Amino acid sequence: MPSRTALLLHLEPEYRQALGDALEQRDYQVIMVCLPTQHCPEHSPHTCIKLDTVELVDWINKQAPDTDCLITSTSLPIQVPPGKNVNYPPYDAYERIITGMNKQGYGRIVNLFYGPDSSQGLSMHQLQTIANRYDALFDNSDILFNSVNIGPVETNSADEDERIFRERLETILWLATTENTSPDKQFFRGYESS
Repeated sequence: MPSRTALLLHLEPEYRQALGDALEQRDYQVIMVCLPTQHCPEHSPHTCIKLDTVELVDWINKQAPDTDCLITSTSLPIQVPPGKNVNYPPYDAYERIITGMNKQGYGRIVNLFYGPDSSQGLSMHQLQTIANRYDALFDNSDILFNSVNIGPVETNSADEDERIFRERLETILWLATTENTSPDKQFFRGYESS
């Protein structure tokens, strides 16, 4: 029986599957939450459910299991002014998950973001705001909150693209499963320059 639970929220398919498989090999029960427009992997050993962001917050508040590891790229798209989407942090979801981790005395949160100039997902500033907002919940417990940039990188070859993807996966897995008490509240590029 798995010893820990990992919750993967609204990840890009290539990250979702690779991280799910790697976490399962590390004895995690993996729960994947996909957007309604995404496909749950067929014949996957992982639990996979489809929820939009509003449904996700409700599910987390009412049904989500205690979570040891959260890997997420979730944001709430809101329209301000009408016709222009702005990504907003799902504070209710973070609060419920962090509160549960605090009760357990353990948790790893890894936020995936798409770079400083991206309109996709949350920004570095928003992620820092989340960390600061819940700082009191992090005190006196073994909860680490970090972020990894998975935004596009210009490369000259498919081999270089694959190397960057693999190095980002390793960084995310390290942050999600580390038994150390650091790093915390850090931003990572996720790969080494060649």
